[in-house]
Amino acid sequence: MDRLSSAAFRCSGRGGGGGGGGGGGGGSCLYALCLLFCLCFSAAGVAAQTASVVIVHPRPDNRPPPPVYSSNPTKGVLDSSLYYPGDAQCLMAAIKKFATAVVVRDRTKAATLLRLVFHDCMTTGGGCEASILTDREINNAVNADLKRVVPDIHSIRDKAGRACGVLPTLADTIARAAAAAVTFTGLNDVVSVGFDLGRRDLAPNEPGNEPTTLPNENQSLDAILSLFATFGLTDKESTVWSIGGHSIGVADCIHFSSRLSNESTRPGCLQPADPTLDPGLACKLARHCSINKDIRLPFDFRTPFSLDTSYFQLLLKHQGLLRTDQAFAVHPRTSAFITQYATSPGLFSGDFLKAFVKVSLFNVNSAQTAPPTKYYYP
Repeated sequence: MDRLSSAAFRCSGRGGGGGGGGGGGGGSCLYALCLLFCLCFSAAGVAAQTASVVIVHPRPDNRPPPPVYSSNPTKGVLDSSLYYPGDAQCLMAAIKKFATAVVVRDRTKAATLLRLVFHDCMTTGGGCEASILTDREINNAVNADLKRVVPDIHSIRDKAGRACGVLPTLADTIARAAAAAVTFTGLNDVVSVGFDLGRRDLAPNEPGNEPTTLPNENQSLDAILSLFATFGLTDKESTVWSIGGHSIGVADCIHFSSRLSNESTRPGCLQPADPTLDPGLACKLARHCSINKDIRLPFDFRTPFSLDTSYFQLLLKHQGLLRTDQAFAVHPRTSAFITQYATSPGLFSGDFLKAFVKVSLFNVNSAQTAPPTKYYYP
């Protein structure tokens, strides 16, 4: 007998032998039965309601499978198979956000992030595939100044991955972080001139490229222009990219000390060893370097943290920091461009952004690269 039937039986027995008190006993019994029925139906309703509610928690396996990567990407062309469109859009914004936070904390890193793209992309036989992060490249002396932002690149990538649920490639992280630095220092977002994601990273079995093939201040300008031409840059693009890039950042004394005179620190300041260098500037540079040989001095001493035309104007006054920079102002293949950009900020801005996009596509997705091994974060 169940509890409901048993209670009904007991009430019935008590009501039969109660005599004159039967009415009161019957009322109590009826109340007890009603209360029992209500409790039973209420419990049954809750049980039924609980059984009908299914709580679904988001799980990684509910996401779509990673994209099907192209088996044969086109060298020099962004690989659209690397991300779903919505994920790419999220990563573009997230990388910019976290890279900007880095340069807000230390604005000197804007120039370093820009150099990182240059050194990653413009090694002979290499390209924009994050090879700059390999031991072979980043530990080379020519990249010593860039090592300080390597932890930032990994942090930016991790934070963007966490924010979007998708990991960007290191190559895309480097390029987009540099683009954020360009915007931070005064120009428009390079997205406005066609910048996008889609760079595969260097394959794990590849050693990286030879960093000593990067142009340096000891080369002739003709040699540098010829090297840039192998990457598809015209003389005009080489001018805006090189001199524009040096409108921010600093250089060690060792990179320009040969232009100075050992006697420049004496009263009166003797003529510098390089006749193309303004004597007054040579004197100031020599004094700074004689006090501290490890000091780093800005290329553009007027607006050292702004990507603008100031450094072009300084070159016209023979106040370029590097010999190769100054050569752009007097070489017949490039001097007209220096004059043109010095007086046309709008032209400089547009041409620099276009040159940035072009550089960021050098040899992307070559045979040395590989598709990602992990798409979703974590």
